[in-house]
Amino acid sequence: VFLTDAGRRRPRCCRRRQIALFLLFVSSTNGQCRMLPIGDSITAGGGPPSGSDEDAASYRHSLERIMLNHSIDFQFVGDVCRNCNLGSLWDSKCNLGCKLGRERDRFIGFWGWESSEILNGNGPSWSRMDGKGNDLKEMVDNIDFDVGIVHLGTNDLGRRRNPAYIVENLHGIVEILRNRNPSCTILLSKIIPISPAWRVDEAVNEFNKALDEAVPAWNTTNSPIYVADCHTSFDIDQYTVDRVHPNEEPPSQHPLCSLH
Repeated sequence: VFLTDAGRRRPRCCRRRQIALFLLFVSSTNGQCRMLPIGDSITAGGGPPSGSDEDAASYRHSLERIMLNHSIDFQFVGDVCRNCNLGSLWDSKCNLGCKLGRERDRFIGFWGWESSEILNGNGPSWSRMDGKGNDLKEMVDNIDFDVGIVHLGTNDLGRRRNPAYIVENLHGIVEILRNRNPSCTILLSKIIPISPAWRVDEAVNEFNKALDEAVPAWNTTNSPIYVADCHTSFDIDQYTVDRVHPNEEPPSQHPLCSLH
């Protein structure tokens, strides 16, 4: 998914004319670029800890391959896998998405969680098995990052939450990220299409439009926000494993997205 920068200020560590959210190209010219992915299962990926790459339905893995192939100095940050024993298939402390042997699995994301649960915490759950219950403010308190990448709202809409409520929660997440790093760059994604079986197409469009309308008021010179439209050209039959979660399709096969 290639996202074109329309000339707005780029993060200090990112100097390319193209930035991507799902497949993010960054070129580090001023030190390592530290990226914090935040979201639900679309961010966490993995699924039940089978250890199979077939379960690795997260944009993070394709993003990782691209940046490694281009010798980009980057690091994912986020510690939900910190207590996970990567050598044990059924470690009870492993949150879903912590893949065996993937030392780069650093993110904040939990299967089934809504935006409010990321913002305010949800305690231990079926997808959070490390026994913690902290909110986002606590989760980022000891994390240093340059770029926050947020894809949230899928589970909210699946449970018929009001799109305006989701946007409000995203604003809260933006404020928490800025409190931690006042000069961070934030990428907020319109959510990718959801299976027609969920019957939320109208709500998805309403949410994506509401996000577009809200973000300009949140944008600042010191901490720019970009909205990534990874919805319009995204084919869920081609680019997902189950019409919800991204697959491991080669990056060159993913559709064009716009960044504004």
